Amino acid sequence: SSRSGIESLGDRSVSKKRREEAKKTCTMQIFSSARGCQLCLVLLLCGRASSSQIPAASGSCQTDADCLLNGKCSTGTQESTAHSSQRTCVCGSGWTGPHCGQFDFLPTPPGPLGGKAYPNDPNSSTWGSSVVKGPDGMYHMYTSGILGNCGLKMWGANAALTHAVSANIEGPYVAKDIVMRASNPQITQFEGEFRLWHIMGGGDWGPLTPGYCHLCTNGSTPTACGNTSSETADRRLSGDGSAPHSQNLVVAKSPEGPWVDLPITCEGWGTGTRATHCPSIQNPTAYYYPNGTTMLMYDWQFAGAPKGFFLAIAPTVSGPYRPLSGNWNVTTITWPQDMGCTDPFLWRDPSGHFHAVFHCRDWNTGGPSAGDAGGHAYSADGMSWVVAREPAWTLTVDHTDGTNTTFFHRERPQVFIDPDTGAPAALFNAVSLANLNQPFPWQAQCPPRPSHVQIGCDQSMAFVQHIRTH
Repeated sequence: SSRSGIESLGDRSVSKKRREEAKKTCTMQIFSSARGCQLCLVLLLCGRASSSQIPAASGSCQTDADCLLNGKCSTGTQESTAHSSQRTCVCGSGWTGPHCGQFDFLPTPPGPLGGKAYPNDPNSSTWGSSVVKGPDGMYHMYTSGILGNCGLKMWGANAALTHAVSANIEGPYVAKDIVMRASNPQITQFEGEFRLWHIMGGGDWGPLTPGYCHLCTNGSTPTACGNTSSETADRRLSGDGSAPHSQNLVVAKSPEGPWVDLPITCEGWGTGTRATHCPSIQNPTAYYYPNGTTMLMYDWQFAGAPKGFFLAIAPTVSGPYRPLSGNWNVTTITWPQDMGCTDPFLWRDPSGHFHAVFHCRDWNTGGPSAGDAGGHAYSADGMSWVVAREPAWTLTVDHTDGTNTTFFHRERPQVFIDPDTGAPAALFNAVSLANLNQPFPWQAQCPPRPSHVQIGCDQSMAFVQHIRTH
């Protein structure tokens, strides 16, 4: 077969004819749903999943694929011209650019804090954040909170997955409670169930966590942090031991909780007593087919790991998962070798196309001077992916007063998908406050281009930018 794909029998966007044609040449593996669905997923494995790259945008198109599956390739421009034979991309809602490769952002209020959504306390920091609109009409944020007024350097030891709420998507969000000790959340929902993906392993949080810093005061990490041997007698973990401990997933019937562990299982990775164990799933993001079949995308960061993202499929959210590539050690999406990417976010648009955006360092140049940018990959079937060669966003944010701010670090992308239209409506990022052209007074003590975990310069925030929809 010249094409691979994933077809869900519960997915109305897949034609019967296409399924029948694929059955003739591809191997079918039929999973039974735990909910009694007779044929919940047909996984068509012909060859293996793959990714490729397109050239940089040239301003013209031949097919819709040249518009990155974010628009239509049409004769004539969006405005009437005399050159009606010219084929150009007409972008869908939320996208712009010659090949519909950039988010169509609206400007934020002025200043580097113009898009700050959380935390309200100017002396606190947070990192990645994910937002869902609850049945109460409120926006519920789950964020990588950093306790003790510390900065991103203490992202692990002082971590607390924090739940905050706002009446508006842009905030400000007010902290309500802590879910568990975890980080890098993605909040999703399916048929009334809220599913909170995360990393770090869960459990109680607080000063007894190894390496916890109690010396912070202003949202950054001091040099002396970690020298705490003289003040350990009265320390204890917060909570009563009942906090969820799941490595990757907790679920609830309400965005308010209570949250319950939901372990996931995999096939073909472990052996013996660990036969159902999964590989190290970092920064997970999920899409749910109408029948409950779950596509899971994640990265796996270790020395010598392939440069790319892994995808796995399971008949239910809890598993058992199998790798789309056919091999747990083989990526499905591979980015160019001159970049380093992480933090994927996966979704499916109203046309049935799959998209993933992610954070990339050293954008297409192989050097730190290139800065960070937002990567974008797309797929018609979820199996064969193309990595765009143009960034979906950059480090520069435009403001309503005509100025802009260029940040040094803009990571952990989480797209808020409009529940009514299915189009991207806002982008949440983890952003370091240090920036190039509107610096804070404290940046005078920092290197010219500080790391996001630079001691004394590691203040960070949840940042949101609206996306134009139509």
